[in-house]
Amino acid sequence: MTQQTGTGLASVDQASQTISLLTTTTGLIDIYALTVQGEPDWIVPQNLVLETLSVPAKSTSVAWQGQQIPLKSLLGKAVTVTEAFAVLLEADNDAARIGVLTTEPPKPMRVRISNLRDANDSQVLVNAYQKVMLADELYQVPDLDRISKALLPTKP
Repeated sequence: MTQQTGTGLASVDQASQTISLLTTTTGLIDIYALTVQGEPDWIVPQNLVLETLSVPAKSTSVAWQGQQIPLKSLLGKAVTVTEAFAVLLEADNDAARIGVLTTEPPKPMRVRISNLRDANDSQVLVNAYQKVMLADELYQVPDLDRISKALLPTKP
């Protein structure tokens, strides 16, 4: 049984089980690459993305289906754009959903799991769960639990 972390996001064990199922059936996974300014781009499974919305670049939250969803900016410190894309990410429950701000819409990719390799990169990235190489490019798998804890209000 998987222990809940309190953030409402799927645990690493659940994600591993999902990827395990994918690898035994097709060996392919559909992902989105999300642009991050000043860092390697993020990759997230497409099934975690609820919707992508155009919003003002300074947004800290967005209304979606009657709910305010907090946003994490991936725009960098020197934001030069006025409009951005809010990529809304699914969670275990409605209250735990979060979004990220990017300069470009998510880029869809279908990749063979065996083409994802652990990166031998020593740079510490605060939001990274893991760094991976795909087609000789460095990407990061975001630590959604950490990001969620930082964005969502704590419960008493």
